[in-house]
Amino acid sequence: MQVKKIPKEMEDLALLVKKECKSFDELQRKVEAAMKPPVWARPYSRLSAIIVHAPKAYTLADVCEGKAEREFAEAAMIYLRLRNLSDICRKPLVEIHRGGKDIRAGDFVALEYEYAEVFGEVRSLTVPKRDVVYAYTGVAEWFYVPYHLVGYFKGLEDFWNTIMRTKLNRGRYAWLKEKY
Repeated sequence: MQVKKIPKEMEDLALLVKKECKSFDELQRKVEAAMKPPVWARPYSRLSAIIVHAPKAYTLADVCEGKAEREFAEAAMIYLRLRNLSDICRKPLVEIHRGGKDIRAGDFVALEYEYAEVFGEVRSLTVPKRDVVYAYTGVAEWFYVPYHLVGYFKGLEDFWNTIMRTKLNRGRYAWLKEKY
């Protein structure tokens, strides 16, 4: 049986989970706890965004192309108009912002620089609209999930089984010793 590869954007998460979690149940508890307000604990919130949330959520492209549920799409478009962001839908790429830390797959991001600024020094990244996934925490908050990661793992258990069968290169992630 061929083992699925860990996508490059998730190698840091795989290594951290393999180091910190002794069982699948522990991983599941950490991911669930990470997504309960007011905690939003990175890096487990990133895992939840990529593996649990993104496959079921609307993307910014869905909103712009009219593929999102009517009530949600209307609220999102009103938000974009009120914030003078409606031109986002006319462009193939969008600039996303995150306050505090660098932008990694699964992170909370904002479409507004000013909103991200509330959380600290702002980092920005230009990405396709389909990589921006609604976070369901308010119209100002989204996740950055590269499209190729959506559905890559069938669920947390698939991710767990994959990392347990994969030899990970710890040397590449010396920075994990720092506070995540």
